[in-house]
This record gives sequence, structure tokens and C-alpha cells, in this order.
Amino acid sequence: MKQPAVSICIPTYNYGKYIGEAIESVLSQTFDDFELVIIDDCSDDQTDSVINKYNVIDKSIRYYRNKNNIGMVNNWNLCLREARGKYVKFLFADDKFVDNDAVKIMYESLEVNKSAIMACSARLVIDERSNAINAWSCFTNDSLIDGREMIKQCILEQRNIIGEPTAVMYRREIGTRGFDPSFRQLVDLEMWLHLLSHGDLVYFNKPLVAFRQHSKQQSYINSQTTVCLHEMATLSKSYFSNPSGVEKRISKSIINYSYRHKIWKSYRNGIMSKIEAHNIIGSLIQRGLFYLNMPLYKVLNPLFKYAIKSRRTKLSSRKLEVK
Repeated sequence: MKQPAVSICIPTYNYGKYIGEAIESVLSQTFDDFELVIIDDCSDDQTDSVINKYNVIDKSIRYYRNKNNIGMVNNWNLCLREARGKYVKFLFADDKFVDNDAVKIMYESLEVNKSAIMACSARLVIDERSNAINAWSCFTNDSLIDGREMIKQCILEQRNIIGEPTAVMYRREIGTRGFDPSFRQLVDLEMWLHLLSHGDLVYFNKPLVAFRQHSKQQSYINSQTTVCLHEMATLSKSYFSNPSGVEKRISKSIINYSYRHKIWKSYRNGIMSKIEAHNIIGSLIQRGLFYLNMPLYKVLNPLFKYAIKSRRTKLSSRKLEVK
């Protein structure tokens, strides 16, 4: 059987309301050398009946339904094990392509720019009714970005500036390790940093995909907890543990204090108790020293944010080769 160029993977659970729109956006792509792998994690809504309607129309769809619910990350990794393409393109069941050339654009960029491991794009943000409400773009132009420098930028900004899996295409052979199931909120960013330690990133400033915001998505649920803070701290230790030079050591100090300050803010915002916050902060630094350094942090943090924003602009200056 001929290997497809791209494996488009749709992992889903209880997104019968949206998955038809996602599948339609795949079948509308001008690029046709792909396989569509859909794995339903034992949904109890109308997901199965919706997918089967398309399965009858297009026999190229490879559809699997898990007998038992195996969880979000395990289902993502099951998609990867079933994927046969040279490249992997995730599309979450509540998201969609907004450009019919999206797969073609990403595929060709990776074929031409051999140093690149991943391609991603800006995202259109849509609501539950598919109305556009915003657009997210972290760079102002199409560019080829050094992978290791991109890793540093994500750590310095303490967030995922690459995008959700829906926004990314990558070389399958580099990502066979799969997603780390020990992560819950930043599982995608952990994977992106792993991939970028092997090569560069292609970025498109034009939104090629739409990311849907709604109250039932896992990222929204986790945002109401401190999961993201703890996982970002773990990634910072992994990729920014022993920086050299005064400037980098100062950056590390600010990042470390920022984590403690966000824990403190979580208490002030009612996400955790004062005792819990003090226990976490106290395990990292003397509580008195934490409060003593707070005025200095409030002075330095805006300057630090300005510096890393300027750094991000410089990252996107490298010319992107086009076909």
C-alpha cells in the first residue's frame, strides 16, 4: 500500500456537535495525497452516527471507535500509531481548516525547507456557532525560525506561542516517541519542544486553521486550576536549567520568581487556599524572602517582558523558502 504524504488525525470524544464541520474542512482540501484517521474515544453522543455518514461517502476515511475510554493523550498517541504518512497533521474534532490550501501550504513548506521539523500557522478563533471572534498570531510575517531559539522563547515567555495541535504539521519519524501522558495541559508544548530540539520551525502568519473556544474543551477546564503553572515549571527545568552568562541567569531568576508569584496570585484569585499557596512557595524559597523580593519583581518584570517581546521579533527575520 502506497504511503500517504500526510496523515490527518482527528481524535475525538463527545464532539458530535462539531466533528462534521471538521471532516468537511478536510474533504475540501486541494491537497489530496493524505489519509484521514479518526479515532473516537468511546463517545456517548452522536459522534459515531455523524462519522459513519461520511464513512459511507468517502471510503478513504479510516475510522476506529475505542471499546473503552482511554483518555485524551492516550487517544492522541493511538492516532499516531495508526498514522502512516510522512507528515502528521492533527485536527481536533471541534476545530477546522479555514483555508482549502492549508495542508498543501504546510506540506510544501516542509518539503522545501529541509531543516524544518514542524510547520504551524496563525489561528482564527471561533465560538460555538463557528463565528470568528479573534485571530491569534505570534509573529508578523512568514518565517523559518531556529528550533532551539524557539524553545528558549517559549520558556522565556512561559507559554505556548507555537499553537495547539490543530495548528501544527510535523515530520512523523521525529515524533514517534509520542505525547507524554504525564502532562495534562501543556502536553502539546512538551511535544513541540521535543521536536524543535531536532530542527527548525516554519511559521505562517496567515490563519490556516480555526481553533474553537468553548466551556467543554479540556484546555478551558484545566485553565481553572494550577496545572499549567506546574507543568511550565517542569519544562523550564528541563530546557533552561543551567543558563550561562549574567543575562541568562537573571532571566532564570525572574522566571523562577514568576512561577511563585503566579502561585500567590492563584490564591488571591480563589483558585487555591492561602495555606496551599504558602506551602508551595515555602518549598521553593523562604516565605519572607518571597515577599521581600516582590517590589523588585514588579519593577523588573515589565522590562523583562519588553526584552523578550523584542527577541521574538528578531526570531522571525529568517527568510522562508517557498516552492
